[in-house]
Formats: sequence, C-alpha cells, structure tokens
Amino acid sequence: MPISINIIDSTYLLLQGKDIISIADLIITNEYIYSEVAPAIAQFQLVDLSQATRFAVSSEDLHSIAEQDKSAAEDIGHLVVAIYAPKDLAFGLSRVWEVYAEAPGVETSVFRDYEAAHTWLLNMQAEAS
Repeated sequence: MPISINIIDSTYLLLQGKDIISIADLIITNEYIYSEVAPAIAQFQLVDLSQATRFAVSSEDLHSIAEQDKSAAEDIGHLVVAIYAPKDLAFGLSRVWEVYAEAPGVETSVFRDYEAAHTWLLNMQAEAS
C-alpha cells in the first residue's frame, strides 16, 4: 500500500505516502484510522508526502477526503493534521485539502520542512493536554 501508518510513542500517527497515491488509498487509510486506531492517537496526525511521486486525485476527491476528516473530528472531538510536503504538487494539493477541511475542531497546517511540521504537531498536542 502506498500509505504506511505508524503509531509513534503511543501519541500520534505518522502516515508516509510513497509512489503513486490514489483516492482509493486515501479513503482506505482514513477508514482504517477512524475505525481501528484509538481516538486519542488518531486525532494527531503527521503526514509525510516527501516520497510521493504522483497523485491520482481530483479536487472533488480532496473534498471527499476532507469531509471524511471533518466527520471524524466531530466523532473524536478534535483533529490535528500536520502535512510535510516538500514538493510543489504535494504542497499545492495539501493546501487545497486544507481549505476543504476547515471546520470547528479541525486544525491543519502544511509545511515544506519536516522538523517544522513535527514541532507544530507536538506543540498542538501539548496545548490540547
């Protein structure tokens, strides 16, 4: 699967996208996260798109994924997503998703620097504690 999911220190998810990422990959990943991962962990996500080479998604697809995320945020109370997207295409698509995902209880940010994304996520966790 082009998206791997790892639980880091029992506190947040690290999702790493590789190669070609399709809408099906995103839907399957979200369905797994929001049904199988403890809400306390699922609510904090660091998405690493540095190894993604292509995206087979449309604007409508990104809207669908954002709706899935907003619904999950309502269910688990809060959703914080930091996206590391150093390449232009990944960065641009992430920003489109970010606009679609705007909602109460959803906090997102897109970064070109991994350490900045990681630090932001940890700061958001600390604020939520």
